[in-house]
Amino acid sequence: MQHPKKQIIDDTSLGIFAKLNRASTIIPIRRNNEALEVLLVKRHEKIKFAGGAYVFPGGKHDLNDCELLPQNPNLDDIAKMAAIRETFEETGYLLARDKNQTLIGDNFNQHPERKKIIETPIYFNNFMKDNDFKPALDLLTPIAIWVPPEYAQKRYLTWFYLAEIAQNAEIIPDKKEITDFLWQKPATALQNIETGVINALFPTMANLSLLSNFSSFEEIKKFLDCKNMPLIQTKTIDKGINLWVETDVKDFYPYSTKQFH
Repeated sequence: MQHPKKQIIDDTSLGIFAKLNRASTIIPIRRNNEALEVLLVKRHEKIKFAGGAYVFPGGKHDLNDCELLPQNPNLDDIAKMAAIRETFEETGYLLARDKNQTLIGDNFNQHPERKKIIETPIYFNNFMKDNDFKPALDLLTPIAIWVPPEYAQKRYLTWFYLAEIAQNAEIIPDKKEITDFLWQKPATALQNIETGVINALFPTMANLSLLSNFSSFEEIKKFLDCKNMPLIQTKTIDKGINLWVETDVKDFYPYSTKQFH
């Protein structure tokens, strides 16, 4: 008997972590010459937290995110909306549809209105309403919610989502928060992090390890669709970092422990 998939859709589901700040991120993937590639963006060197690190596009939630959603949206929809907004701001790729149900994608990545949004992020909602764009929430597949360790200076509860984007999508960093980007196979990116070619955070490495086990978006989505969205907690043990989760972490994140020297 298959049990209904459990999702975290309200503050009650978050338990003791409901009071933490919140952020969302999208892991964009594409098919390139029969290989699966993931988009990583480089944070500006001058940013205090993880400056210079390669991450997935995203950022913190905003109270105004609810304006573009139906009345009384659940927590998952709010998190998706924040991820869509931040990804457009940072990369120029918009997971939204026009009134004809056509995906916007990179059509506005060099538009003056995007430049205005980069300088004044609160303008995003006006941009969406004026153009009659609707967020494509259905294109985001939930992966997990990460809880930062207690010692972290800034603790953001972070929703991770997966989204397939066009193979020929043009990515244009905002040059404010993001200065560069790269497309790589998940296993290649993970190897480059482990060998010091690029710098990245532990959640990025764990998600790359997960994606490296699949050869297509359809395979990953099928796997995620039958999983409960786990609440991942990290804690330090001696000189390492141990990952543990409410659900079955061993068959979710292969890369569950990372030693830092």
